Amino acid sequence: MQPANIPDEELKRLYTQELKNQDELAELYGCSQATIHNRLIKLGIQLRSKATAQRMRNQDPQKRNQGRPGESNPNYKHGGYIADRIYHQLIERRSCAECGSRQQLIVHHGNGNHEDNALGNLTVLCHSCHSRLHKTTYWQDKLRAA
Repeated sequence: MQPANIPDEELKRLYTQELKNQDELAELYGCSQATIHNRLIKLGIQLRSKATAQRMRNQDPQKRNQGRPGESNPNYKHGGYIADRIYHQLIERRSCAECGSRQQLIVHHGNGNHEDNALGNLTVLCHSCHSRLHKTTYWQDKLRAA
């Protein structure tokens, strides 16, 4: 699907100044996201990483957590969204509690309830230890059920 006509300067402005994402631009111009992606590259515009795009989306209250709106979203409390997950601010995330790694740190909720941000329920783990913990728990539960 090719766009009828996308002015270069308008595309640059919408992407770099108004911070529209590629999907929004594709919808606006009636073309595919890949077409927008290729045009941005052709114009020499530096593309935003997925992480940067996610951060920007989370800062915009209109776009934050579009999949689970309102009270069904765990970030929705007392009539509004929590801009930053509070538990990330409550504990220091310097190293994994299991192996001491400082890479790819994750906050683990001990009781599995992501809404329970009590300090005693939170543990900092690296991605590897976090995966191992969940796999071990999964198999323990599976064996108990058998």
